Amino acid sequence: MGMAKRKLAGTKKSGSRGQLASVAKADEAFGFRRLPVLDLASGDSLTIPVYDFEGSDPDAPSVYLQSAMHGPEVQGSLVLALMVAHLKENPPQGRVRIVPNANPAGLNAKVGEYTNGRFDTVTGDNFNRRYFLPTTNFAWDDFLREHAASDEKAVVANFRTKMRRALESQKTKGGTIADRIAITLQLLSIDFDHCLDLHCANVSVRHLYAPEHTRADSAYLQIPHVLLIPNDSFTGAKDEVFFHPWQELARRRGNPAAIAVQSFTLELGDQETVDRRGAEKDLAGILSYLAHRGVLAGKPKKIHPVFCALENYATIHSPRGGLVEWRAVPGEKVRKGQVVATILQFHEDPIFHEVKSPCHGIVNLRHSSAIVHEGAELMKIVGTPSGA
Repeated sequence: MGMAKRKLAGTKKSGSRGQLASVAKADEAFGFRRLPVLDLASGDSLTIPVYDFEGSDPDAPSVYLQSAMHGPEVQGSLVLALMVAHLKENPPQGRVRIVPNANPAGLNAKVGEYTNGRFDTVTGDNFNRRYFLPTTNFAWDDFLREHAASDEKAVVANFRTKMRRALESQKTKGGTIADRIAITLQLLSIDFDHCLDLHCANVSVRHLYAPEHTRADSAYLQIPHVLLIPNDSFTGAKDEVFFHPWQELARRRGNPAAIAVQSFTLELGDQETVDRRGAEKDLAGILSYLAHRGVLAGKPKKIHPVFCALENYATIHSPRGGLVEWRAVPGEKVRKGQVVATILQFHEDPIFHEVKSPCHGIVNLRHSSAIVHEGAELMKIVGTPSGA
């Protein structure tokens, strides 16, 4: 499907040639299209919106952003809407591609008033665990031998070409709804240097999943809690499938620190929520990071987040089924052994079962419902040595 150009609006005939040329140039640098991703039984098609900004400097770094891969996690879509408006007024230096509402199948999966779009309702697949690793069965030895004397630019370009071919080949194999959407999004993002995947998490404070090699840069996103992912991690998530091939390339070339790309999962508060004031703050952090990385012009600002290795991110499972009374809220500091919830069960005398924190730390998120079965994920805590 071809890229539709934005129509000029409100241009007066009396405007100067310079003004008209400036508007026309900006128009050529912006594109919008709707990309079909899934045919329905009715014969209709589900599509995703794709916004492209070419950037003023072809040598500047580029970024790909997407939101709502999990249907109920829609705060990021408002953030990206604000970003589109911002970039129309403040064109980027590098290429920017924005894909809000990246998973229409998940977004449309309503059960009553709730959106059940985290998982494919047919297969049960987690939509954010079906990305295909494009270096599966990759001929590493041949590639390294062919590029032993190549400059960095050639290595990067040819590596991307091989990964794109692998993705295109995988796409021809079909697969589930989740597989088809994931491979489409991968092909949209494969040529970019940065990837920001915008999510939400139950009832939560804002937090960030960041690979270890991005620790210093992640502070510019201005998100208070940063969960550090091992550089060699791969569970099928978008952030991992974006950086993992480059991590492996760097390792095999003998320089594990020289990873050419950066990717993050931004968890932007509560699911099923759209909040403009919060979105404006979220966008400010994203713009700061992109200015720091050279995609945009501007003065970046960083904060001093709490960093937590993924292995120290504690999950509390419900020891009983029942009704939950929350005794600690997201963002609250807790101590090891502190009661963070009680589970109410009705016997001859009603019983309140205490649930205690396994560690010092900060409550990051809690379950969306007060009605839980035994084993449900009640709460997650960013573990800290002192709870500070």
